[in-house]
Order: sequence, then C-alpha cells, then structure tokens
Amino acid sequence: MKTLFLTSFNPFISRNILSTDVFKQLRTRSDLRIVLFVPDYKVDYFKQRFALPNIVIEGIVVERNNRQDVIFSYFGSSLVDSATLAIHKREKLSRDKNYFKFLLSFVLRKIIGKFNFFKKIIRFFDLATINTSALTKYFDQYKPQAVFATDVFNNDDVHFLAAAKKKGVRTIGMIRSWDNVTTKGVFRVKPNKLITHNEIIKGEVIRENDFLSENLFVSGIPQFDRYLQSKRLSREEFFKKIGLDPNKKLIMFSPFGNRFFKLDWQIIEILKELNQQVLVRLTPNDKVPLENLKPDPLIYVDQPGHQFRSDYLRDTELDERDLDWLADSLYYSDVVVACGTSIVLDAAVFDKPSVLIYFDGFEKNLSYIHSARKNMDFDHVRLVLNKKGARMARSKEELLANVRDFLEHPEADQQYRQSVLKEQAWKLDGGAGVRIAQFIFNNL
Repeated sequence: MKTLFLTSFNPFISRNILSTDVFKQLRTRSDLRIVLFVPDYKVDYFKQRFALPNIVIEGIVVERNNRQDVIFSYFGSSLVDSATLAIHKREKLSRDKNYFKFLLSFVLRKIIGKFNFFKKIIRFFDLATINTSALTKYFDQYKPQAVFATDVFNNDDVHFLAAAKKKGVRTIGMIRSWDNVTTKGVFRVKPNKLITHNEIIKGEVIRENDFLSENLFVSGIPQFDRYLQSKRLSREEFFKKIGLDPNKKLIMFSPFGNRFFKLDWQIIEILKELNQQVLVRLTPNDKVPLENLKPDPLIYVDQPGHQFRSDYLRDTELDERDLDWLADSLYYSDVVVACGTSIVLDAAVFDKPSVLIYFDGFEKNLSYIHSARKNMDFDHVRLVLNKKGARMARSKEELLANVRDFLEHPEADQQYRQSVLKEQAWKLDGGAGVRIAQFIFNNL
C-alpha cells in the first residue's frame, strides 16, 4: 500500500479538494493510505467528516511563523514584478512607514527578480535554514511515497514541502487560486510537479518560478465540477430558506470584507435604492461589519461555513453543503455585485452577469491606496475587465445603472463572460477532480 501526505491548512481546501472528486477518487483506492494533515484544533471536525479505514487524520500546530519564515516570505513576495504586489507594498508602506523595506522590495522586484539564478539562491538558503524538525516524526512513522501540498504558498505547506525535500520524498503542489502567483510571488520551495487550473497560471509559473512545462499539469477547477453534477433546489425551496419572494428578482452582493474594505454596508445601502431583493453573501474568512446597516425586509444576510471561533473567521471551513448552497444562490440570482474576487468566475458558470465595485460608497476623499479603486488594477482583475467579463462601477450612479441594465437584459455581455470563463476554467466538463486525482496517483 502506498502512502500519500495531503495538507489541508487553508479553509478553502475543504471546498476545492476534500469536497470534490479529487479526494473522492483518492480515498476509494484500496491500495492508497492518505494521511491528512489539518490544524490541531480541527481534528475532531475532520474525523467526523472523513473518517475511513485508509484515512489517517493528524493535527499539527499551524501559523506559528518564525523569523526565518518572515524573511523568506518577504523575499518571495518581492521578487515578482506584478501590479498587485506593487500595490500591496504601497499599502504596507502606508501602514508601517518603513521606507527601507519599501525601497528594497522595489529593487528586488524591478532588477534582481528578473534573474532566475537569484531566485534559486534564495530558495537554496531558505531550504538550508528552514526548521522542519516538528514534521520529521511523521515522515519516519508513515514513510510516504509523496506529499501533496494543496496550497504551495501557505507557510505550513511550505514546511511540508521542505521536509519532503530533505527526506527525498516526491512532492506534488497545487496553486490554490487564480491570483496566487501575482499576489504572493515566488515559491519558497519548488515541488517536483505542480497542478494549475489553467494555461494562464501555467504561464505565470513558468515565467516567474522557472518551472519546466513538462513538470506542470493543467487540470481545470475541481470545485466547478460539483456545479455541473449536483442538483439545484427548486426556486420555491430556495427562496423559502432565505425568506424572500420567489416571484421577484434577486441581486447577490459579495462584500469585500474588513481586511480590505470597511464600507460594505454603504454599498448595500446604495443597492437598496433599486428596491430589489438582495442576498448578501458574507465572505467566509473575514468579518463584514454591518452594524450601521439599516434593517430591511428585502435584505437577507448569509454567513457560509463552519466557524470555529467567533472572534476569528479566517479558519472557517466549507463543505459540500456550502458549495451546493453557493451554487443555488448563484443560480437564482439575476446579477452579482462584488469586488475583484473569484466569485465572478463562479457566477459565469451559471451565466450570471457581474458588476465589480471600484468606488468607496458614500466616501469621497479616500486616497488611491486606501480606496476600492486600486482593486481594478490587480493583475487577475484586469484579466476579467480587459475582456469585458464584468462591468466596472466607479460611482454610485454607474453601479445602479449597470445593475438595472443587467436586470432588464441578463443576456448582455454573455459572450464576454463566457470567454473569460473558458480561459480561467480551462475545461468546464465536470472532470477536473478526476484528472487531478489520476495525476497524483500516477506520480506516487
């Protein structure tokens, strides 16, 4: 029997991997033992969901980044010359006023990062100095044939990749989301093989991380498989659950979240002017302050996921029911209003038009770096906007006009959003999860 180490430290892995055909295919192999590594305080939750004879669940202490992690994470995020990372560095400068670090990152991004040999030197010293002693016992006990790091930019995944390298164990990595390369930079540890959702990410990896094409596998987006496979609630059942009228139209609003924007409630107040039903789907991994929002019978606020701590939402786990509920919510929405998140891609699966927010509610004088305006300059967002896959709202008036137009003409811009979906989803055929599972097994 072969043994595979599989990591699940980022909450979206439960949705993207464990709730899809990737894990379902792997766990049915009688000749494969899976050791699933999760945060220690979530062990009972994962055992309840995934306990099987060939699955072992181990809990480890997570997110205890030491000085070495901080230093090499800084280098990783400074060696890629992307618009998104440049904006993030400006944001950090506005907070800590550390001009030396800002200027150093500029030099790294604009000059040194252009040379792959320097990235190799950084990785060499990273691997030589990273402390993986806490993981050695697991490698000695289970003797895995491979490690599948489901989020290669997560520091806990990085430690597993490094431990595997030191033990001579084969490594398979995956880019978790469409924006990861341009928002996080260079891999601290390069896996032997890497899975990407599409050709765009594959190209970014080759360009920025000096990866050979033959070591990359393009899969499609596994969580989209379920959208095609699962059955939708009836319209009456869905609207009964949210207490709204099935005979009226529905707008979905996906807030930014408190880490990025503190004025989500103002966008909802503006949407009220349309006198339409609004489903506010809160981001599962961040707080969305709505204390100032005036109650309204046309507004339903939805908090997805399983929360572990009321004061900390970044570890909220999502399962099959959450994925199906998102599918139902998108299916019965007429238009989606959001920031520059991947929900525009989810919406496109159901051919739902999107409007992206690039203004600051009722505020008029926020600087660029503190404004929602900067989000339209993120690299991954430009991929959508440049192809007209979503419309921009740069003012209250533009938001209301675009939403009204889509409510009256839902077919508008259909060819553009389908073009973006084709690029980002690669193959929307319901087979991404099976492809990933087979690729992993072939590389054990």
